Amino acid sequence: MGERAPAQDSAQPLRSRIARASSLLAITVVTLSAVLWLVAVALAAFGPAQALLAAPAGSGMLHAALAWTAALIAAGCALTACVLIASAPRPRACPEALVIAVAMATVALLDAAAAVASARGSGLGIALAHRPLALWTVSRTLLGATLVLGGLRITGAVAARTVLGPVGALSAVGLAAGAGVMLGAPLPELVTLGAIATRPWDLPALLLFTLAGLLVLPRMVRRRPSSLGRGLALGMVPQALGQIEAAFGGTRTLELHSVTAQLLRLVAYAGLGGVLLLELLARTRQVSTAAHAFETTRQELYRQTA
Repeated sequence: MGERAPAQDSAQPLRSRIARASSLLAITVVTLSAVLWLVAVALAAFGPAQALLAAPAGSGMLHAALAWTAALIAAGCALTACVLIASAPRPRACPEALVIAVAMATVALLDAAAAVASARGSGLGIALAHRPLALWTVSRTLLGATLVLGGLRITGAVAARTVLGPVGALSAVGLAAGAGVMLGAPLPELVTLGAIATRPWDLPALLLFTLAGLLVLPRMVRRRPSSLGRGLALGMVPQALGQIEAAFGGTRTLELHSVTAQLLRLVAYAGLGGVLLLELLARTRQVSTAAHAFETTRQELYRQTA
């Protein structure tokens, strides 16, 4: 049985390395987001940058490509989170992954719908400039609300038997709202030209991301320290910066502020996907190490009793 301790201890250095890699990835996401946002703010002062993006606005293909990319990354995040849930000893052992799986699966569908709306044009009587913007608003508000509610449930601030119930209900509401937009439901006035907040309907999502990043998710990490929780908390930086660009600058799908918001969304999704993959690697190695330790112990016991 002398080999068991080294076998178990061998997983600790890997876990430490993966934790450091997750922290480094999160810091990289925050830094990249800040740089991207500052560059966009600087470019916003130059007319040629705006004109370059506005030129192909009639086709909507750039917006569609960005939205499809976001949808694919979000779907990958949801799938990886599902694998993490399946590899856990109990379904409730990893509530952060459950929140991520439900939220990212839902926003993947909404982002895909925005891509379809951009590629198909106006259709169904809804202006091209408004339908993708409406789906953006629904997607961002749903994601922010899900993270806030999920974080509150994990920390015990919201009473519910499971995390799945509240976040699942929110996802159903978000999908219903997205379906209404796609089917031609009347839309409110999404853009207010000349106002400080040109897209006021995006302000609730900004408030939700700020609340999640400053209060809810940090509290969740203190209660349940995990790389997933830290990745979610730091991922609110690009999400909030993207909403600042959308709410206070974006008036068209291919306007500089809107494109910057979409790029920041991709950074946030990619950072979360990286953290999920690192956590999956750690979980896989942990299971492999435990299986090796069990087999070593079994063989040692067999030799002793033979």
